[in-house]
Amino acid sequence: MQSWLVLMRQPFRAAREMGLAGFASMHLMLAGGVIAAFAHGPLAFIVLIAALTPYNLLKIEDFVLVVFGYSVAMLAALSACALSNTISHARAALTMPLYWPLGSIAAWRALIEFFVRPHHWSKTTHGISPARRARSSRTVALNQRSMSNSFRIASTSPTT
Repeated sequence: MQSWLVLMRQPFRAAREMGLAGFASMHLMLAGGVIAAFAHGPLAFIVLIAALTPYNLLKIEDFVLVVFGYSVAMLAALSACALSNTISHARAALTMPLYWPLGSIAAWRALIEFFVRPHHWSKTTHGISPARRARSSRTVALNQRSMSNSFRIASTSPTT
């Protein structure tokens, strides 16, 4: 949302710099992502209600379409595993039905924060996992202790 707003501060300049095709592609990509983020949570909720209750919220064709849609996305991630000879995307493939509705919650939160706290940036910490960060901080502490012990030993040793 904010990327689009930043680009649209000077739309003619952005169109001139990107070219007409790039400008149109940017609108489609950003709009498609934002619309999907906002729509996925409510749609997933409707599908869940339709699957678990006797209410006829969806026709069988609609439900099958949703299942196939999730399946295609999961198969794409599993294909990436097969092509790269790793299983790094397998976990992502299995959690996609949960990931997209959670993205919807994040999108709604971002929209609310945009109006309530427009200058705040909810920055995500990327990189090292908390467990690995704790191990590395213990290693640093042990190294600092061993360094201080070596200085102590060096300072108490007789000089010649």
